[in-house]
Amino acid sequence: MRDESDIIEKVPFGSKAGTLMSLSPKLSTARVLPLFRFAVEDWRNDQESVLQSIADQPWSSAGPLIVRSSAKGEDSATQSLAGQFTSVLHVLGRRGIVDAVEQVIESYGISHREDEVLVQPELENARFSGVAFNCDPNSGAPYRVISWYEGTDTTKVTTGSSEDVETWVGVIHRVPSALPPALRPLLELLDELEALTGEHRFEVEFGVDANFEVILLQARPLVIASPEVSIQRHIEVLEGLEDALTRVQSGTQFAGTRMFSTMTDWNPAEMIGEKPRPLAASLYRFLITDQTWCASRQSYGYRDLRGVPLMVDLGGLHYIDVLASINSFAPSAVSEGLVRRLSEYYSAKLMKSPELHDKIEFEVVYTCNAFGLDDDLAELRSAGFTQSDTDELSQALINLTNEVIRGDATWRRDRRLIEESKTLQSSDLGDALTLCRDTGAFPFAGLARAGFVGRKLTLGLVRAGVLSSSDVELLMGGLHTVTQEMIADLQRLAREDFLGLYGHLRPGTYDICAASYAEDPERYFEGVHLGEKVVANVEPFQLNDAQERAIALMMARDHIGGTPHDLINFIQSSMRDREWGKFEYSRQISHLLSLLIDFADELNISRDDLSYLPIESILTHQRSGDSSRDALARLIEVGRAQYEVTSSILLPSLIRTADDVYDFLVPRATPNFVTKLRVIARVADVERGDDVDGAIALISSADPGFDWLFTAGIVGLITAYGGVNSHMAIRAQELGIPTATGVGPNRFASYRMAHSIELDCAAGFIRVTR
Repeated sequence: MRDESDIIEKVPFGSKAGTLMSLSPKLSTARVLPLFRFAVEDWRNDQESVLQSIADQPWSSAGPLIVRSSAKGEDSATQSLAGQFTSVLHVLGRRGIVDAVEQVIESYGISHREDEVLVQPELENARFSGVAFNCDPNSGAPYRVISWYEGTDTTKVTTGSSEDVETWVGVIHRVPSALPPALRPLLELLDELEALTGEHRFEVEFGVDANFEVILLQARPLVIASPEVSIQRHIEVLEGLEDALTRVQSGTQFAGTRMFSTMTDWNPAEMIGEKPRPLAASLYRFLITDQTWCASRQSYGYRDLRGVPLMVDLGGLHYIDVLASINSFAPSAVSEGLVRRLSEYYSAKLMKSPELHDKIEFEVVYTCNAFGLDDDLAELRSAGFTQSDTDELSQALINLTNEVIRGDATWRRDRRLIEESKTLQSSDLGDALTLCRDTGAFPFAGLARAGFVGRKLTLGLVRAGVLSSSDVELLMGGLHTVTQEMIADLQRLAREDFLGLYGHLRPGTYDICAASYAEDPERYFEGVHLGEKVVANVEPFQLNDAQERAIALMMARDHIGGTPHDLINFIQSSMRDREWGKFEYSRQISHLLSLLIDFADELNISRDDLSYLPIESILTHQRSGDSSRDALARLIEVGRAQYEVTSSILLPSLIRTADDVYDFLVPRATPNFVTKLRVIARVADVERGDDVDGAIALISSADPGFDWLFTAGIVGLITAYGGVNSHMAIRAQELGIPTATGVGPNRFASYRMAHSIELDCAAGFIRVTR
């Protein structure tokens, strides 16, 4: 920052045009393109005079113009209406100017007398363009965030219309290492603007011209409600994270490079969110990622990693230990030496292709015999593995897969466990927690594993050309899952009976602050009427003779036991039972949350307050016999303060080195498209409370508690997190709803700002149409 920042006259943020005019003569780190501004009132009163004034500008006939909005309330210290009004590019000639000005004014709706229109020469031949934030735009934390597009189109970032947008995040107090050198002058611009305006929460739109000069296109304040976290406190937390990561990366028992991901294997970003509160995170850890994940996997024939936790806590953000995940997928019959070399190979592959971290089981690790395995293993041989190595792995995967398909010691056992658990319930919180883990989470984890194998086998049949995308839609549509039953029951049952069956569901399965269906049915089902047809009947899938013969030959070649009909029955049963198991497991979690709510009510503690306590603290207090709330109240305040710091931390979804704590390029996500359908519709942000009927619904992540969306008339679905086998992907395939899961946080944020979107699952693209 400049030392003289306290004595120079500050430039207040005003309208778009006013701010640019005020900054233009004072900037030394960037240039503002020449501009002409006029009031809407002047245009209405004397259009000819305004047009003549534009024509008098020496730059007005030198090339295309841009006619931009500059409304009174567009950019102020109290609100930002960024993107709400129209700007028109490639404007040529008098007629073009008139049409463009009218479009801009029309976008204002009822215009204010101080509303203006701004005309500038269009920036041509740009090398880069984008948006730079002087703080985290969500929390106001001390970061710089820069998103850019390399190319001449200056609208790609602001409209969210390109998949080629890159984003860099870095703390303000550290020299960046991941930001490309050509964009580092932007940091000097942000420093200068902070000094000139006296503000530190703002964003700029920029271009970089053919001569690598930075062009300031817009500067506006950011309106952020979050409280500020001390920079010193923020530095201390990040330094602690750096030390912790340095230690754990060198302290693993597994071979290969240790990485941490929010979207790998029981991906916490989807299950509990990017920044869950302590209670939700601790429940997930106890129920799933401490013991259950590996105990269940070991019972399906994989390596025994009991005692190894899957999830680690990094400053309140929760990550999967990727090496633990990779090693857990080694069949128990594979030798230790081969496991170590496979671990090194898989982790190196992920280091080179970090965008695959949410597709570990489908793109990185070999976890089952899913048709064409020997061809797949040729990749290992080309990387130096011997024929003996791949034969050993292949035989182990063949045996494991056949055991899973038979199911007597795997998914059939787990289904029985869940059936038996329906009669087991405890009013003691500790006992209920253990029951939920052992009779809910454990068998559900097994059913989920069988579902993954079923999904891989399905994809193998598609890859071989035996099943078409239409066949898969019929296969999934005929599953008769819990979701289909729920939709049908919503039509035929009385409200009380319906909630008796499904009332335990809630968006955010582990979140005590989320209301269940039973607690707030109007919120979830308002506008859905009994007798309304919300899902069509689907014909059951049947193999034709040619498909049956082809599958029989493939099963014989790849040593998969049983008949083609046995295989299809397994695929359908495994995916149906996975969703049923999740449904019943969520019932047990809901019972746990009810006990916790009762506990809080007894002590006059709100749900919100209780959410800041880990389950271990609650159990300790309960077992102590202390009926006072004072000790818990102190712990709640500590938890709340720590969570405020957690909310200010930005880390990449895949951490590869300790340096990622300070600055990183956001990995590009590769969306998973479901169905081959196409839809153009308005956007509805579910978390914002938008009406979803007839819209493409946007949700960060989704569990069974969001199944109410399928009763509410959505025509498409986009999620930030979730893979090809996620809950919402299965539901969308089953119900024939065009869907893109796992688009990543950056693209998701740009789609939230859009009015309408084209989602073309067959072509594999998402385009902002307005």
